[in-house]
Amino acid sequence: MQKYKKDSIQKEKKRIFAYTYKIRLMKKYFLLSTFLFFCTLHVFAISEVVKIQGDHGLLDAIIQKPMTTNEQKIPMVIICHGFMGNKNEFLLRNVADSLEARGIASIRFDFNGHGNSEGEFEDMTVPNEIKDALQVYYYVKALPFIKNIGIVGHSQGGVVTAMLSGQLTHEKISAIALLAPAAVLRDDCIRGNTMGAMYDPFNAPNGVKLFNGKKLGANYIRTAFNLPIYETAINYQGPACIIHGNKDKIVPYTYGQRFSYIIKNSEFHLMDLMDHGFSKHEQEVAHLVANYMQKILLSTTKSQKSINKKKRKLESKLNPIGTEDLGGGYARDKNHAYYNGKIISDAWGGNQFIYKGDGYATDGIHTYFKGRPVDRD
Repeated sequence: MQKYKKDSIQKEKKRIFAYTYKIRLMKKYFLLSTFLFFCTLHVFAISEVVKIQGDHGLLDAIIQKPMTTNEQKIPMVIICHGFMGNKNEFLLRNVADSLEARGIASIRFDFNGHGNSEGEFEDMTVPNEIKDALQVYYYVKALPFIKNIGIVGHSQGGVVTAMLSGQLTHEKISAIALLAPAAVLRDDCIRGNTMGAMYDPFNAPNGVKLFNGKKLGANYIRTAFNLPIYETAINYQGPACIIHGNKDKIVPYTYGQRFSYIIKNSEFHLMDLMDHGFSKHEQEVAHLVANYMQKILLSTTKSQKSINKKKRKLESKLNPIGTEDLGGGYARDKNHAYYNGKIISDAWGGNQFIYKGDGYATDGIHTYFKGRPVDRD
């Protein structure tokens, strides 16, 4: 009897051991498969660190894009961080990941005096950040796989985005997204209070100490005092998505709302109970931005092709039969050059006439813009 009990106990122990062993194996398998699943999210993606010459030294940037064929062109979004921020903030990384998942490339970078970029924080101003972003734009525009370009900016990066887009206009920037754009920075400087640091704006001191030990330069205060934020942004009338939290105590949501008033082709999202950094809602906001960019940038690519095709067809009809179509409304034959059917050059021979792009053409001596002579090298 005792031997039977011992055997039963041994069998039960073995059964329990085998069961627990299987459970442990299943847990390990689950953890391994979960790890591999998240790894595969970026298997078909490319990430590259690049250096770009900015206004105050080299800018540190990361290009993130889905894997594509050599011939395939895709949109790219420039991502701009905020005051005292950096390119690797959780919100901005989420935006980049969400864009990548939708087949859109991105480049996020540190402004001068921030993160891994060169320059001193004390020398940073909004105008020289705009110059930094412009250099990134030129870099992106020259990449061979780029179809069209969008810009996303958070906080002060939102002001940079709005003003740069106003300078370049919607002809060069296909879409923008402003996340809690800090247009309050001008009013802060007029009041002499930036992030709690007090100063006399009419006698701007050097090295105003901020809460984290960084120092605000006098040029930042001087340039921000008269910064034409909305006056510049209004020149951009392309698609715009403006997102602001109604719990933002750093930049009241009315500053973001005003952008939606001056940019007619915009949509405004007032996010309930969200703060300036969209804390605990970063993924939600990132998806909102990425969905908007996907809707605009990917559809713009298809529609723009159709528009350009119709435009070329119309322009070719305006020029005389037998002329060689050069593009941009220009055409030539052996003796003349034409713009939308009108002779604009006949002294130098049409064979020397060349269309250079963006509305400009030359006959070797004179330069023309949209058919009219202009002075340009």
